[in-house]
Amino acid sequence: MNANIRHSLTSIMAAAAALFWLGAGAGWSQIVTHTPAAPPARPKTDTSQIKLGATCVTSDCHGDLKQAKFLHGPVNLNQCAPCHTPVNNTHVFKAMPAERKQLCQTCHQIDAPKADVHKPFAADCLLCHDPHGGDNRLFVKGGTGADGCIRCHDDPRKGLQFLHGPVAVGECLTCHTAHQSDNKMLLTDPPSNLCQNCHVDVQKEMQGAVSVHAPVKNDCTGCHQAHGGNVKIFLVAQNQDLCRKCHGEFV
Repeated sequence: MNANIRHSLTSIMAAAAALFWLGAGAGWSQIVTHTPAAPPARPKTDTSQIKLGATCVTSDCHGDLKQAKFLHGPVNLNQCAPCHTPVNNTHVFKAMPAERKQLCQTCHQIDAPKADVHKPFAADCLLCHDPHGGDNRLFVKGGTGADGCIRCHDDPRKGLQFLHGPVAVGECLTCHTAHQSDNKMLLTDPPSNLCQNCHVDVQKEMQGAVSVHAPVKNDCTGCHQAHGGNVKIFLVAQNQDLCRKCHGEFV
């Protein structure tokens, strides 16, 4: 075959191959970048067409509501109507009160507001309690210890080398009430009495003393941090720096 003809055929075949792979590459690119169509939206169920049976707590409907270790009374009795009011015996319910606390007060009597009220307690019981049940007898979300409180509050144990006993074991309710109190910071007793409920040795020491340091009589937190600290016995300062917080400079 003539050399010129052979060269021309080679060039034509190379060009054809290039065109083939270019087209294949373009097609492959289209395949890779193609976004599949979104599946069609599921039609919304018209719950007004669902008639209520004897109970909502069945294996076909809301059976998971009874899996908690402790159950709210109505749930335990398979009674939803005390809290959820159906319309025309269908799976449509009247709106709950704007303040859902009113619904809880239908059964749970609540005292008149006190001087210091926990904000969730004033606003909505369901911020802290699960209305159906839970792993503790009060249905507190997160548990009745510190794990329940630190869902909203900063963990007072962080960054402290020494911890007050109740804080160390996560028992906030040893010193604080969960709902409301006549004392600041929701304390269970006035500060002057609260510490002595546990520290009876200090109470006995005061009874026979001729002179009692004023902070001991009024508020132990003048010298000690309530949750703990980085100094032994949780002092707010060390040595003479502690005394100078009240007494100023002295020689």
